Amino acid sequence: MRKMLLTLLAGFLAASALAGPPVKPPKELVDAIKQRFPHGKIVRAEKAPYYPLDEGGSWDVTVENGKEELGVQVSAANGCYQINTIAKAVAPVDVPKFVLETLHAKYPQATITSAREVQQGLMGWGRKSSKPPDYELKIVTTEKETFDVWLTPEFKQNAEGEDEPDPGKVRISSVR
Repeated sequence: MRKMLLTLLAGFLAASALAGPPVKPPKELVDAIKQRFPHGKIVRAEKAPYYPLDEGGSWDVTVENGKEELGVQVSAANGCYQINTIAKAVAPVDVPKFVLETLHAKYPQATITSAREVQQGLMGWGRKSSKPPDYELKIVTTEKETFDVWLTPEFKQNAEGEDEPDPGKVRISSVR
């Protein structure tokens, strides 16, 4: 038992040493966040483990904006920082009905334990996206299995040129 605990402790210490000290976000990244969220406060910023080949890397940033806590994914190229996604927690009852219908067609009687609305394709310095948000739902099935389900609504333009849901056109992008 003691040997097992020492082995676990040694593994933890080795992993901690490899992680290194926390990295301070570049000024340009902070400026990009402040431009999009002038009253926001960066709570946490860390280099993302994915997209290691990007020239400037990718960052996961947590921003407090008023009473909301947002997850912001930022990438860098040629010294320019670009906001790619903004995710915020929403109440399961606030998820659109047509998204829930798609979820329950695949997972009948699943219970949603948490929901996030994810705005993608922001194309840089705080511009609004014309793409409707995706939804990331954490669900528990009747068999007590837990999944993260990513749903992407499909939209079409109406006569006024505004996006509206295309009924029955929601795809489940991924399940983890």
